[in-house]
Order: sequence, then structure tokens, then C-alpha cells
Amino acid sequence: MTGWVVLLFILAGVFILLGLVDQRKFWWMTTAWQYRNPEANEPSDSSLALGRFSMFAMAVMSIIAAVLVMDAQRSMDEQKNRRPTTGVSFPSFLSTTPTPDADKAKTYSRSEVRKKAEAVAAKLVGELVFNVRPIITTESDDNLRHKERKGKDKYTKDGWEYTEYELTNRKGKYPVCLTVREPGPLHDGRWRIDSAKVRNGRC
Repeated sequence: MTGWVVLLFILAGVFILLGLVDQRKFWWMTTAWQYRNPEANEPSDSSLALGRFSMFAMAVMSIIAAVLVMDAQRSMDEQKNRRPTTGVSFPSFLSTTPTPDADKAKTYSRSEVRKKAEAVAAKLVGELVFNVRPIITTESDDNLRHKERKGKDKYTKDGWEYTEYELTNRKGKYPVCLTVREPGPLHDGRWRIDSAKVRNGRC
């Protein structure tokens, strides 16, 4: 952009010089030759004055344009040189504020584990059987761990299948047992979860 600034200032200087010269002589030097009878086509004083004013106006416009270009260049340079305010880590001895313990911030309490497990259970009811594990995996975010545990009696008399999932916080504490009731072999054509219940303790 520096080249544009220089060019605009040069143009401004040229327009100023053209405005300062004798406009009548300038007309005779540059335009009169185009006419067969120049004396009959010589411009009036008001027309020459308007031409002088136009030259000064063009000079002012060139200067304004150059200033705007300089300002835009300055803004771009400041943006490039500005240091990022996020995503930068500093040594702990240079920091004036305590660094939060990310592990503690993401560890669920007993009540939070239970609440999260109940939310997972509510989402499972009515879902297709093959969506159970993906849903539990998705809903059990980084703060919640899950582990599948098969019940002792996989099939009951009425043909329902029970699958248990043990949920804990990310440190393996505060376990709860999520029991999912799925249609067994005696429920042909039924592929949706019947119920999902949560109880405290390990499965």
C-alpha cells in the first residue's frame, strides 16, 4: 500500500501546481491547438476559475485518499502485531492468578453421578435396542465412566433381557447401577427398550 500512498501524494502535488499556474496560458498551451479558430473558442474567466477550483479539489481528494490508505495500512499492521489473548499458556511462576485444577473441575460428585445416570436412563426408554450402547457412550461424557455388566439371570420367565451398566465419575467413585430392560427372544417384532432404572451402588 506504500506505493499507492506515494502515488496519491504525487497526484495531489501535480493538481496543486496545475491550479497555481495561469489558467489562460495553460489553456493556450494544452487545448487551443485543437480549434481552427482558438480566439473564438477561448474560455471565459468564470470557466477558467472553475477549472482552477477543480484542480485544487482533486488535490484535496488525493490527499484524503492517501490518508485513508495510510490509516488502513496502520490498522492492518496493528492487527498483525497484536498478540493473541487466548490459547497462550505462561509459566506458573509468571502468572499472577491461580491456575484452576482441571481434574477437580471435571470430577462429578455423588449427586451429580446419580443425576447424570437418571438422565441417561430417561433417554433410553423407547429407544431401539441397538442404540443403547451408542447412547450410553455419547451421554457418558468425559466426566462419567461406564462399564457393562451382564446380570446373573440374563433371561427371565417372561422373556425380558436385563443388561446392567455401572456408572462412576471419572475417578471411578460413587458408582450407580443402570439396569436396562430389553425385549428377549419371546418378544418377536419388539425392539425397543421397555425400561431403564438407576440404583445406588455397584452392579
